[in-house]
Amino acid sequence: MNTTQVFEKRKIAVAIGIDLAKDHCDVVAYNADNKICFTKANWAYPHLMEWLANAQPAVVLMESCKGCHVRARDIADLGHDTRLVKGADVKALRNVCQKNDIRDADYIARLLYVPGTKFVFVKNQRQQSLQFLQNEYKSIQELRIQVGNQIHAGLEEFGCPGPKSKKFIQSRMMAHLEKNVEPIPEEVMSSFLRRREMWLNLFEQEEEAKKRMEEIAKTDDDAQRIMTVPGVGAQTAVGMLVHIGGDIGRFKNSGQFAASIGLVPKQNSTGGNTTLNGITKCGPKRLRANLVQCGQVILMHADKLKGNFGDWVRKLRDSGKKRGVIVCAIAAKIARIVYRLMKDKVDYTPVPSR
Repeated sequence: MNTTQVFEKRKIAVAIGIDLAKDHCDVVAYNADNKICFTKANWAYPHLMEWLANAQPAVVLMESCKGCHVRARDIADLGHDTRLVKGADVKALRNVCQKNDIRDADYIARLLYVPGTKFVFVKNQRQQSLQFLQNEYKSIQELRIQVGNQIHAGLEEFGCPGPKSKKFIQSRMMAHLEKNVEPIPEEVMSSFLRRREMWLNLFEQEEEAKKRMEEIAKTDDDAQRIMTVPGVGAQTAVGMLVHIGGDIGRFKNSGQFAASIGLVPKQNSTGGNTTLNGITKCGPKRLRANLVQCGQVILMHADKLKGNFGDWVRKLRDSGKKRGVIVCAIAAKIARIVYRLMKDKVDYTPVPSR
């Protein structure tokens, strides 16, 4: 190999770190000798894509964020191996050094050479669409609850507290205000009317978003399969679809699947003694909360469950453990069952009691 060939080889990037921003990015590339061979700051995305299209296939690393998934898919279409890294891993590698965008791109690229680095799964467009609908439903629900709390706080302030229920605001609130002993000022009454109208609009939007989620669950075969598990409804099924992304094979086993949702206990081992604490709470928070609610429902109706699963739940209920521990154990069990159903492409069927 002559000097020219060696020089050209040193310019070939094998690991490319990209720090993403809204309309530009910063790029740092490493060659096969683990040395920086290319840097570019404040680069527009069209120029980046043109450069990557002409570059040899390499490992392209980006920090996991809102816009990273569509960028990762576009770059993968150019023949590169795209990987997403956690922001916490980048921060740990940066340590106490100065922070700027080009340094972040450098540390993102370096993570390829850090042993034990865990990469974030790139979401497909279907996953992003379902997650966007979930976020819409949740944001509308939170706004409705916020406005409802404002209404109840105002009623309490003017001496006419009412029951904290949806039906009260929908149908009985105005009659309740008219019965108040002390007349409510006109401007305050107008404010109550506006907030009630806002609450009704949000409630209607929430119901429409909920119906959209249920329609998706009805038309998706995998969602229907997941909903055959006791206690699992449309919201949890759609959340599972978002988390799985059509590729259940990326999870090694059911235990790893439950761990990816954060439903396994934390371990604190020292001196040969292992202590198990609360659950790790890793992964998707909303899906984990839905599974915990499923566990609550199953525990409430434990006597109606059939087969080995019912026997296991009743035995766990009568074990004397704390309710929270039991509910989380049931939630983890549901996750394991869903993994097996998705892996084998079968519906849930209760195994007869022994």
